[in-house]
Amino acid sequence: MRRPARNKLKSSSIRAWAVGLEIAFLLGVFVMAWVTLQRVEQRVREDAGQVLQAVLETSHESLLFWVHDREDLVAQLAADPELVSLVSAQLAQGRSKDSLAGNSALVSLRRIFERRSRRYQSTGFFVIATDGTSLAAVGDDSLGMPNQLWEQRRHLMQQAVTGKPVFVPPVRLQGPESGTAVEDPALYFAAPVVDGEKRTIAVLAVRYSPTGLTRILEIARISKTGETYAFDAQGRMLTTSRFEDSLRVAGTLEAGQNSILSLSMTDPTTGELTVPVQRAKAGRGVDVDGYRDYRGIRVLGAWMWSRDLGFGLTAEIDEGEALAPYESTRRIVIAVLAATACLALLLTVAVLRVERRRFLEVRDREERLRAILDTAADGIVTFDDEGTIEATNPALNRMFGYRSGELIGLDIDVLLGSADSQVQGPTILQPPDDESGEMSPELLGRRKDGTTFEFEVRVGESVADNKRRYTAILRDVTERRALEARLLKSQMLEAVGRLAAGVAHDFNNLLMGISGCAQIASKRIQSDAPRPYLDNIRQSAESGAAMTRQLVAMTRKGGTGQKEQSALDRVVDRLEEILKRLIGQDVSLSTVLSAERGIPACARGQIEQIVINLVVNARDAMPGGGEIKISTWATDVSAESELPHGLAPGRYLVLSVTDTGTGMNADTKARIFEPFFTTKPVGKGTGLGLSTVFEIVEDAGGTIELDTEEGKGTEFRVFLGWAGAERADDVGAPSAEQQLSGTALLVEDDTTVRMTVRDYLQDLGFHVVEAKDCDEAVDVASSESLDLLVTDVILPGGDGMLVAEEVRARQGSLPVLMMSAHPADYLAETGRIAQGTPLLQKPFAAERLREAINVLMIDSSAEAHASHRPASPEASTASVCVLLIEDHDSARMATSELLGEEGITVIAAGTAAEALAAYVESASTIDVVVTDIGLPDMAIDDLIGELNRIRPIPSTVYISGLSEDDLQIQKILRNENATYLRKPLDFDALTRTIRKCASGTTAAAEQAAQPQ
Repeated sequence: MRRPARNKLKSSSIRAWAVGLEIAFLLGVFVMAWVTLQRVEQRVREDAGQVLQAVLETSHESLLFWVHDREDLVAQLAADPELVSLVSAQLAQGRSKDSLAGNSALVSLRRIFERRSRRYQSTGFFVIATDGTSLAAVGDDSLGMPNQLWEQRRHLMQQAVTGKPVFVPPVRLQGPESGTAVEDPALYFAAPVVDGEKRTIAVLAVRYSPTGLTRILEIARISKTGETYAFDAQGRMLTTSRFEDSLRVAGTLEAGQNSILSLSMTDPTTGELTVPVQRAKAGRGVDVDGYRDYRGIRVLGAWMWSRDLGFGLTAEIDEGEALAPYESTRRIVIAVLAATACLALLLTVAVLRVERRRFLEVRDREERLRAILDTAADGIVTFDDEGTIEATNPALNRMFGYRSGELIGLDIDVLLGSADSQVQGPTILQPPDDESGEMSPELLGRRKDGTTFEFEVRVGESVADNKRRYTAILRDVTERRALEARLLKSQMLEAVGRLAAGVAHDFNNLLMGISGCAQIASKRIQSDAPRPYLDNIRQSAESGAAMTRQLVAMTRKGGTGQKEQSALDRVVDRLEEILKRLIGQDVSLSTVLSAERGIPACARGQIEQIVINLVVNARDAMPGGGEIKISTWATDVSAESELPHGLAPGRYLVLSVTDTGTGMNADTKARIFEPFFTTKPVGKGTGLGLSTVFEIVEDAGGTIELDTEEGKGTEFRVFLGWAGAERADDVGAPSAEQQLSGTALLVEDDTTVRMTVRDYLQDLGFHVVEAKDCDEAVDVASSESLDLLVTDVILPGGDGMLVAEEVRARQGSLPVLMMSAHPADYLAETGRIAQGTPLLQKPFAAERLREAINVLMIDSSAEAHASHRPASPEASTASVCVLLIEDHDSARMATSELLGEEGITVIAAGTAAEALAAYVESASTIDVVVTDIGLPDMAIDDLIGELNRIRPIPSTVYISGLSEDDLQIQKILRNENATYLRKPLDFDALTRTIRKCASGTTAAAEQAAQPQ
């Protein structure tokens, strides 16, 4: 079976070599053809350059001959005795226009010029004094005036004064006197006029049309696109372009405009001077690689700068015309190459199609098998009857820690973790006798690093080439066993939680009695001697209550379920004693807490989970003892600072837990927050603690930074979002106490707790009626007039909610206060109370009971007042006046109208200036200021300051589209009497807020007006 495969492979290799040689031959032919074509093209270009250079030199010689001929003619005329005599007579007339015009000398000079004009083929004659004054000309009214040629070409005319005939390249002169009309460009030849004493008395200048230059250069034209032209140092053309018509169509020249001195030799695509202009002054040159001329067309050219003529010359031909002979050769070569390539391609395709069909069949089979092996989650290994491994899949390599191909050729024993002879060789991996397809019992596997693990195996058998082979499928059961263990531990923890919740209820009731009795006794004893002992009893009871809450929190997912927020450092401070008991005596604990009392954006129970998990993790990292330090502080993270990973700019609270333990290596640090990852021995940890911390922190919009090094300890820095600073009433600051009175019904089945709460209520001023169960409470409600109901949630024969319903059915609406030793979330989950019901958590002190009753009475009074308020809103808000500051016209108008419909007087302002003016006039009548935060003409802080200087603002309602978590809003809300509403506004909420603010303002005013 293997020999045909080798023959097939050999024949395929021969075909591949044949195709490769054919392709190499074709590539060689193409390269040779390309090199030959390049050489031919270069030779054609060089020949064209030689022709252009020869044309340029011939044109230059022709121009020099024509110039010297004209210079000799002008010199002969300037030396004519008659002309010299007449010029001397003209000079004798003076230099004024009147003296020079109309005399016989001028008339005679003009006759000479008219006689010579046909012979000289000239367009004008001029006599110019040595100071540049015009002395004579045909049809010229500039006599006695500065000559334009002298002014523009003074250095050339000075050469003529010295006795040398000169040639003046084309120049454009202005019309006489006016200076506005411009003549067509012309070229001039000048020669000195010398008198009998060999003195130069004037200069004779003869004007010629520049077309003479063009005609001479046209003689040397070499083709239909060839052109020879002259240009000056500024790149202006001095001869007529043969492509003027196309340049006018392109807009380069205006209609009727001549190219001489009007056309600049620049490349229209780049705006730069063309190659001949740039390089001409350096000498002669030829460019056979091509460049763009003033038309934007690629040309080949030769150029030179003539010092004798004073301008440059260039001869050019379009690149396409120059390479026309090469193009025909190139087309023939390409056609031959294309035919050869097509024949070779057809032959190659015919060979490759057969090979491709065979290749695809084999590849499809291999790809299907490879896809199955590579994507299989279980490890797959193939080995022969001698136990030699022949193939493995990626899953098996990962399972045992080997690289791809590393196991090939090794014995199957390398995968087995036992040295027992019963598990050596392939005998243990034989196919099972049944057909169930189930895995065998677990075996012990050995990884490359020496660690062992359990796996299940299923073996298949095959025979090929008279040789037996085995294919085994292995499945790692380590994770499944760990999950089963974690599930068992979770179930045990849940059972402990239920037990803890039950114990906590009874224990809290016990602590309630102890604490209450100690507090009451402390108040009623006359002597101070036992008072410290009673205070110690009370503090111990409170510590026991805190430990009970922590026990319940540790056995319930998500803590105790309490959603209230608390300052970070306050939570850490409360946990300190519990943590000391948790970490043991060989580990010291210290805290450095911030004084800012910042509240993080997560619940108190979640903070407790974070602190406990981090401290427990630190304790486990110090098996021989050590130190743990907990620190808290607040920090501002800006966009310009180096942001911790995943944090947006803003204010954050930081919790730091540092230990002096063993530290972590890089691999452990990278996986420390993964669920179920733990470095503790089996059965010593679930691997869920730090992953739970990470989830809580991430949900709160924060992040965790970790600094650790092996042998040098670890620091966790937890960044938590800032939710605000703790206010005085958040920490139990004393509020305004009201005198309580009336009859209170107390329902409590525990005698000690009932006695304690009864004394609390009596001290507050209530007449207390007691009941120990639901039935007694209903009987009391039927015979007594009640003002307050205080009831335990869980009672014999019913619960507190049932008692509240029965009592309210007999007494009508009255305040109800629930109390329980169970956590609020447990009571809500079991349906004992509704979510949000006021609840006093046992044990509690008399002060906490007073606070709860005060809040309950205030809410009940507000509810009763709302239920009896007048039907017409105007009756309660007719006297309320609001200053509304809103720069958006539509929003201001709509808000004013809606508030007006509610009977509220509105003074509207669109800017800060209007608001200040309105407040100056009506400050005494304004009860509430409602203002947008973003105003166009003044910052909101400055505006509020100005208004307060005029008269203190009674109450302010800020409105904006910003979130309540924004730093600007947090700053605003620190102000006294400040309220914030977020856009888009709920107008009912706005109306209620204004009424509440106005009522508070009125009450304060009435209190201030009462006699003291």
